[in-house]
Amino acid sequence: KKSKDYQSFVIQKKKAKQRGIFWELSFKDWMSIWKLSGKFSLRGRTKGKYCMARFGDKGSYSKMNVFIHEFGANIADGHRSKHGRKLKVHFSQLTIICHVTIK
Repeated sequence: KKSKDYQSFVIQKKKAKQRGIFWELSFKDWMSIWKLSGKFSLRGRTKGKYCMARFGDKGSYSKMNVFIHEFGANIADGHRSKHGRKLKVHFSQLTIICHVTIK
């Protein structure tokens, strides 16, 4: 039987495909990004939880285009990007990307 973590990965990948978003992350990449963020146990779709987001809510889910973001802020950023407003990305989120790409 597949692990709960692997099932979560498959669900996110499937939802991205349903939304027409290309997926370039392996399970190992996905786990590394979450583990390095320190937010793995806080994943979720409610207030105070975290999700994997794409810069500018554009492009594919790839190692160079994702970061871990507070769920509520991600929703707000998605609305801003759809209406042509500038997005706010914190330095701490960029640090996560740097750690993942070095490995």
